[in-house]
Amino acid sequence: MYINSEVIQGNCIGLLFLLYINSIIKVIKEDITCVLFADDAKLYTVLKANADIINLQEALDSIGH
Repeated sequence: MYINSEVIQGNCIGLLFLLYINSIIKVIKEDITCVLFADDAKLYTVLKANADIINLQEALDSIGH
């Protein structure tokens, strides 16, 4: 039995995902770089002090909530 697990292009689920992924940039601080491509997101920053590590973790936490 073949089960199709893809989301059909133009489907409302795909639209909801796009709204979610595109809103990621709005919830992170300006000193964290966010790059979006298709269904991937990459967050990065230069770590010079412990505060930078905390800021990056807070950005990751804000996306998860």
